[in-house]
Amino acid sequence: MKKLIAVITILGMVGFASIAQAGGTFQMGPQLGYSGYEMGGLDLSDVAVGIVARYTVPMEGSGLFLGLHTGFAKEFAKYEIKRTINIRNVQVESSSKVSAEWSIDVMPRIGYDFGDVSLSLASGLSFLQGQVSVSVLDVSVKDKQWHTGWKIAPGIDYDLSENFTLFGTFDYAKYNSKDYNLVGLTIPSGKPEMVGGRIGVLYNF
Repeated sequence: MKKLIAVITILGMVGFASIAQAGGTFQMGPQLGYSGYEMGGLDLSDVAVGIVARYTVPMEGSGLFLGLHTGFAKEFAKYEIKRTINIRNVQVESSSKVSAEWSIDVMPRIGYDFGDVSLSLASGLSFLQGQVSVSVLDVSVKDKQWHTGWKIAPGIDYDLSENFTLFGTFDYAKYNSKDYNLVGLTIPSGKPEMVGGRIGVLYNF
């Protein structure tokens, strides 16, 4: 499932480049962010790194613009508990971990261009892959699930030059609930929420 979504996202980004000749602007570049997730009552937080592609069409006669924002990121947020358990008088190390693995965003975007600076609001679909794992000795079991939700991301852009744009966003997302299954044990995720932000530099094609 992850590979399929990744392929669709990459093809979509390439497709943006091919339609940029229609009069809009296609942008692509790296993004770095911070993600703070709440999953199943646990707080997970860490950095996220990935790529962003945007296609923007200005509205003639005004500073308004419409567009589409897509983002693909590797998430490093996790919550891990390590314990020492007693099995037949033998001390054994165990580990339980809940983590966010990948995130994908596909969001319509509207904004206003003031010149070198522009303000925008993007909101739309967001996908999150989570993972729950338990390890005892050399035995590890895990389950991965994709959560579907929505994200809202107000942002600001600054034109560094004709070819490069610096951007930043504040992100909030909420996802649907999934059950994680580990050897007959069902672990509900609740409805994960994320608060974070992204910054990056885009190349203007």
